[in-house]
Amino acid sequence: FKIGEHRFVFIAKCNIEMYFGIVLYNHDIHKCISHIFHITPSTEFTEFCVPFIKKNDEKTLSPYIFDVLDYIENNYRKKITLQELSEQIHITAPYLSKIFKEQVGMSVSEYIVNRRLTAAKFLMKTQSDYSINYIALEVGFYDTAHFSKAFKLKYGVTAQQYKANIEKKNRV
Repeated sequence: FKIGEHRFVFIAKCNIEMYFGIVLYNHDIHKCISHIFHITPSTEFTEFCVPFIKKNDEKTLSPYIFDVLDYIENNYRKKITLQELSEQIHITAPYLSKIFKEQVGMSVSEYIVNRRLTAAKFLMKTQSDYSINYIALEVGFYDTAHFSKAFKLKYGVTAQQYKANIEKKNRV
């Protein structure tokens, strides 16, 4: 797509329908320019991306949300608190929690856990020599029991079973 004289190209690999957005600050007109993108599922790709937004409407997102999503993407391996996020973008934690849930459709902590789980699945698929404990720590879970519980809850199998299935497929 093109905004003014700037051209942007996005490549996405996913098997889910998703919406995501971009906010750019135009220094010439001192305005934020936002755009929502829609990606339809493709059977040729697997789910290595976490959707920014999965919504039925194309409502413009708050610039705060984009800042939070960017911060999470760059720091999900570390401990992130709602208070820390709110301080990063200079709004109160309760207000951030409210607008994040409204605009993203899940809580901040749910989003962070989903991002970490997606990263864990990616590592299991690409780094077969990594142990489950190492992967859990690598993606920001400091308690492997919490990682195991979250993984099973989201995907219906344990992380160990998921990894074993990948290894089995790779041997065939």
